Amino acid sequence: MSGRMIWHDKRLLGLAPAVAPNTHVVNGSAPLANSVIWIAQYAQSQGGLNRLDILCHGYEDIVENTDDLQSQQRGGFGLQICREGLTNQTHSSLSRWYGLIERIVIYSCAAADTASTNRYAYGDGELLMREIAAYTGAKVVAANVTQYYHYSPIDFGTWEGTLYEFDPNGGRRALSNSDWLLIPAR
Repeated sequence: MSGRMIWHDKRLLGLAPAVAPNTHVVNGSAPLANSVIWIAQYAQSQGGLNRLDILCHGYEDIVENTDDLQSQQRGGFGLQICREGLTNQTHSSLSRWYGLIERIVIYSCAAADTASTNRYAYGDGELLMREIAAYTGAKVVAANVTQYYHYSPIDFGTWEGTLYEFDPNGGRRALSNSDWLLIPAR
């Protein structure tokens, strides 16, 4: 596998950088199933992809902590990509990619966030990342906090928070915040 591709939801403002030979641009009206099929067909035509970069917003919500009666805005509720989003309810559609993609790098706010009250429930971003890895057979890279970026072209720079790699067997390891940059340092 030697190809690279970007999947960009244009609700994340800016232009995708020219770091991959193919960029699949979608919006809030694009059906998720169509994008999944299109990416699978492209990956097959390339003999597989070593890297798929996903550029989109992450879903966040207010989470209540019943222990200390505090509310916080937290991530981990999925990715705002295509009409349906990529969530606990839609991630199984990615099984069409099984064995076609080596690594999926998710440039999105708090994709791997998990509040203690959401573990193994809706809003468990770590579980969602593990499930995406299992359904695709790919390693999945994502961070656990809000990410900041420049948008002309889109560049996230180094990662905020903790950057994790989730493997298809359910494992998770922390990475350096300078690993898997969208635009490599010059």
